[in-house]
Amino acid sequence: MPSMLVEGMTEKELKAKIEYEMVRLGADSPSFESIVAFGENSAVPHYAPGLRKLKKGDTVLIDIGSKYALYCSDLTRTMFYAKVDKVQEEMYNTVLTAQEKALSQIRDGVKASEPHFAAQNYIDSTKFKGTFIHSLGHSIGIEVHDGLGMGPKSEHQLKENMALTVEPGVYMQGVGGVRIEDDIVVTATGYQKLTTAKRELLVV
Repeated sequence: MPSMLVEGMTEKELKAKIEYEMVRLGADSPSFESIVAFGENSAVPHYAPGLRKLKKGDTVLIDIGSKYALYCSDLTRTMFYAKVDKVQEEMYNTVLTAQEKALSQIRDGVKASEPHFAAQNYIDSTKFKGTFIHSLGHSIGIEVHDGLGMGPKSEHQLKENMALTVEPGVYMQGVGGVRIEDDIVVTATGYQKLTTAKRELLVV
């Protein structure tokens, strides 16, 4: 994806390029409407790509998934175009640490709200308090949202072999947002990560 970024391209153009490449590499189709958000638009969690053009210093949030042999994937990465400022870097590192806090709580038998609160409590201990505004994740399978949530009101227990997304984020209106999302499978003692995309801060 980073190699696809060209200054002046629109969000819709990048969405089309990603979805073409996804199918070219063997996917049956996208598993949902891809989210591509530049700059301040990345502060909207379920943003619909538009005609906003890419410029230097933009946050680039990409939330995509593919469907293969009936099953869905769901991945989000956030990167920065040409340069990154201090606030963007702090946002990114906060979300990355929050995801690690959440992942450390995942294992068979854990109440599904516990990983969410691990991420939320960490974010709320930083300058970005109150900016994590959605659930941590959801089950994934034949449907991209496959029935179970992993949020503050979730009462069910995580069970071995459940496939889940883990996607904390922070969102600041007028500034931008950062979300990092990976797919995992719950194990007896922890989790197995299914996604392999790198997670370190990336300036393209």
